[in-house]
Amino acid sequence: MTVGATDTVATSSLGDDTVPNFSSSGNAVRRVDAVAPGAHIVSLKAPGSYAATNFAATGNVGDRFFRGSGTSQAAAVVAGSAALIIQQRPTISPQELKNLLASSATVLMNESPEVQGPGELNLAKALNLATPTWAPSVGGIVWSDGMGSLESARGTRHLVHN
Repeated sequence: MTVGATDTVATSSLGDDTVPNFSSSGNAVRRVDAVAPGAHIVSLKAPGSYAATNFAATGNVGDRFFRGSGTSQAAAVVAGSAALIIQQRPTISPQELKNLLASSATVLMNESPEVQGPGELNLAKALNLATPTWAPSVGGIVWSDGMGSLESARGTRHLVHN
């Protein structure tokens, strides 16, 4: 799945959620599959890590926690949600899971479809919907069977050190 981030602006209402400018949005051919909270997320701190050392003034929340933002934060939210759905439905296929998350997403009224895909993850709704069926090819796109390589899926940009 391609995941983008949202900023919940520290409220429980989805009506004021936005997609921050750092979020992935895809392109005209391939959009994000969902967006999820990924801004100002408080989690356990990894003492001595690059983030904890270099962003201590803005990120530290007490001694044990750190506030971070990014699509990596949002991807963790989606992964945890997917794990809960798989626990609930052990036979769900990867494509059925993706379709369930997309069909249960909440559209953000203040954001374009280009940056939010089908909308923001709504786990409560997903857990209560029937598992959607899927066709192996829709609109000329052949969906993955999950057996491809990570390298093939990465595209042309690679992050390297030195």
